[in-house]
Amino acid sequence: MDSGRSKPEGFGRRITSLVKFFRHRSVANFPYLPLAAGTKQIRLLTILPGERKDALICTISHEDLGTERHRAYETISYCWGNRNRRRVITINDIAVSVPASSEAALRSVRLRFKARTV
Repeated sequence: MDSGRSKPEGFGRRITSLVKFFRHRSVANFPYLPLAAGTKQIRLLTILPGERKDALICTISHEDLGTERHRAYETISYCWGNRNRRRVITINDIAVSVPASSEAALRSVRLRFKARTV
């Protein structure tokens, strides 16, 4: 049904451009802090607990394996897959675009009631 109002020329293209602009701005590349030089630091990802369908929320931190005491962690292995298929997860309160295979791997090892560090 036509409301009698016409849309300005190029209206659809401008809306599409704005959607693309905000889509790329709202999903950040994660701002990694550098690992300390001269140490045996690694990055650990802690997957917060949740149900399979819940949003994937994580934290990332540094751990120095050269110290006598460090946090326990597990390793995971997965196939990288198509890097163009993306999903959004939250890391340190930042929406981050990751390969769908990475999101699926993290989702599959997430525990329902306990955080898991990988």
